[in-house]
Amino acid sequence: MISYVLEKDSDVFVYIFGPGGRLLAKKEYKAGKTGGARGFNQVEWNGKSEYGDTAGRGTHLVRIMEAETQKVLGRTKLLVAEGYALKGAELLGALAAALLVMTGLLAAGRSLPVKRFSSVCYNGLARTLKRMKGDHDGG
Repeated sequence: MISYVLEKDSDVFVYIFGPGGRLLAKKEYKAGKTGGARGFNQVEWNGKSEYGDTAGRGTHLVRIMEAETQKVLGRTKLLVAEGYALKGAELLGALAAALLVMTGLLAAGRSLPVKRFSSVCYNGLARTLKRMKGDHDGG
Protein backbone atom coordinates (compact mmCIF):
# COMPACT_ATOMS: atom_id res chain seq x y z
CA MET A 1 0.00 0.00 0.00
CA ILE A 2 1.11 3.51 -0.79
CA SER A 3 -0.39 6.17 1.49
CA TYR A 4 -0.45 9.95 1.21
CA VAL A 5 -2.53 12.99 2.13
CA LEU A 6 -3.80 15.58 -0.36
CA GLU A 7 -4.73 19.14 0.60
CA LYS A 8 -7.35 19.25 -2.18
CA ASP A 9 -8.90 17.01 -4.83
CA SER A 10 -6.19 16.62 -7.49
CA ASP A 11 -5.25 14.51 -10.46
CA VAL A 12 -2.27 12.52 -9.18
CA PHE A 13 0.47 10.43 -10.76
CA VAL A 14 2.26 7.77 -8.71
CA TYR A 15 5.58 6.71 -10.24
CA ILE A 16 7.35 3.54 -9.09
CA PHE A 17 11.04 3.12 -9.89
CA GLY A 18 13.07 -0.08 -9.64
CA PRO A 19 16.30 -0.43 -7.66
CA GLY A 20 18.30 0.69 -10.72
CA GLY A 21 16.19 3.84 -11.14
CA ARG A 22 14.18 2.55 -14.14
CA LEU A 23 10.51 3.57 -14.24
CA LEU A 24 8.47 0.42 -13.66
CA ALA A 25 4.95 1.75 -13.26
CA LYS A 26 2.99 4.95 -13.58
CA LYS A 27 -0.44 5.07 -11.98
CA GLU A 28 -2.94 7.84 -12.56
CA TYR A 29 -5.68 8.82 -10.12
CA LYS A 30 -8.44 11.31 -10.95
CA ALA A 31 -9.40 14.23 -8.70
CA GLY A 32 -12.14 13.35 -6.24
CA LYS A 33 -11.72 9.59 -6.75
CA THR A 34 -9.65 7.05 -4.81
CA GLY A 35 -6.04 8.24 -4.95
CA GLY A 36 -7.01 11.78 -5.95
CA ALA A 37 -9.37 12.80 -3.17
CA ARG A 38 -8.74 15.50 -0.57
CA GLY A 39 -7.43 13.98 2.66
CA PHE A 40 -5.97 10.53 3.27
CA ASN A 41 -5.43 8.29 0.22
CA GLN A 42 -4.21 4.73 0.10
CA VAL A 43 -3.53 2.99 -3.21
CA GLU A 44 -2.18 -0.44 -4.07
CA TRP A 45 0.50 -1.51 -6.47
CA ASN A 46 0.34 -5.11 -7.68
CA GLY A 47 4.12 -5.44 -7.97
CA LYS A 48 3.98 -5.51 -11.77
CA SER A 49 5.62 -3.23 -14.31
CA GLU A 50 3.69 -1.44 -17.05
CA TYR A 51 4.55 -4.44 -19.27
CA GLY A 52 3.19 -7.04 -16.83
CA ASP A 53 6.59 -8.18 -15.56
CA THR A 54 6.90 -8.93 -11.85
CA ALA A 55 9.14 -6.41 -10.11
CA GLY A 56 12.47 -7.72 -8.94
CA ARG A 57 13.36 -7.76 -5.28
CA GLY A 58 14.95 -4.74 -3.71
CA THR A 59 14.13 -1.22 -2.62
CA HIS A 60 11.79 0.59 -4.99
CA LEU A 61 11.33 4.35 -4.95
CA VAL A 62 7.87 5.91 -5.16
CA ARG A 63 7.21 9.48 -6.26
CA ILE A 64 3.74 11.05 -5.87
CA MET A 65 3.11 14.07 -8.12
CA GLU A 66 0.26 16.45 -8.81
CA ALA A 67 -0.53 15.97 -12.51
CA GLU A 68 -1.33 19.59 -13.40
CA THR A 69 1.66 21.30 -11.79
CA GLN A 70 4.08 18.33 -11.74
CA LYS A 71 4.74 19.28 -8.10
CA VAL A 72 6.22 16.44 -6.06
CA LEU A 73 3.76 15.77 -3.23
CA GLY A 74 5.73 13.02 -1.59
CA ARG A 75 8.33 10.28 -1.81
CA THR A 76 8.60 6.93 -0.12
CA LYS A 77 10.28 3.55 -0.52
CA LEU A 78 8.88 0.05 -0.87
CA LEU A 79 10.79 -3.16 -0.20
CA VAL A 80 9.87 -5.85 -2.71
CA ALA A 81 10.68 -9.48 -1.91
CA GLU A 82 9.17 -12.60 -3.45
CA GLY A 83 6.68 -10.47 -5.37
CA TYR A 84 5.35 -8.65 -2.30
CA ALA A 85 5.67 -4.94 -1.68
CA LEU A 86 6.06 -4.10 2.01
CA LYS A 87 5.86 -0.77 3.76
CA GLY A 88 5.58 0.47 7.33
CA ALA A 89 4.56 -2.05 10.00
CA GLU A 90 4.58 -5.01 7.58
CA LEU A 91 8.14 -4.19 6.59
CA LEU A 92 9.29 -3.83 10.20
CA GLY A 93 7.64 -7.13 11.15
CA ALA A 94 9.18 -9.00 8.25
CA LEU A 95 12.64 -7.53 8.92
CA ALA A 96 12.35 -8.41 12.61
CA ALA A 97 11.51 -11.99 11.64
CA ALA A 98 14.51 -12.12 9.30
CA LEU A 99 16.76 -10.86 12.10
CA LEU A 100 15.36 -13.50 14.45
CA VAL A 101 16.37 -16.17 11.94
CA MET A 102 19.89 -14.74 11.87
CA THR A 103 20.00 -14.42 15.68
CA GLY A 104 18.94 -18.05 15.99
CA LEU A 105 21.83 -19.12 13.79
CA LEU A 106 24.30 -17.12 15.83
CA ALA A 107 22.88 -18.35 19.14
CA ALA A 108 23.28 -21.93 17.91
CA GLY A 109 26.99 -21.25 17.53
CA ARG A 110 26.98 -21.27 13.75
CA SER A 111 29.35 -18.81 12.17
CA LEU A 112 27.89 -16.43 9.62
CA PRO A 113 30.28 -14.91 7.07
CA VAL A 114 29.54 -11.31 6.23
CA LYS A 115 28.83 -12.26 2.60
CA ARG A 116 25.98 -14.46 3.78
CA PHE A 117 24.35 -11.82 6.01
CA SER A 118 22.07 -10.39 3.31
CA SER A 119 21.25 -13.86 1.99
CA VAL A 120 20.19 -15.06 5.45
CA CYS A 121 18.11 -11.93 6.04
CA TYR A 122 16.48 -12.27 2.63
CA ASN A 123 15.70 -15.96 3.17
CA GLY A 124 14.19 -15.20 6.57
CA LEU A 125 12.16 -12.44 4.99
CA ALA A 126 11.00 -14.79 2.20
CA ARG A 127 9.84 -17.39 4.75
CA THR A 128 7.95 -14.71 6.66
CA LEU A 129 6.28 -13.51 3.47
CA LYS A 130 5.20 -17.05 2.58
CA ARG A 131 3.63 -17.40 6.04
CA MET A 132 1.94 -14.00 5.63
CA LYS A 133 0.57 -15.08 2.24
CA GLY A 134 -0.78 -18.28 3.80
CA ASP A 135 -2.52 -16.21 6.49
CA HIS A 136 -4.10 -13.95 3.85
CA ASP A 137 -5.16 -16.92 1.69
CA GLY A 138 -6.86 -18.61 4.61
CA GLY A 139 -4.26 -21.12 5.50
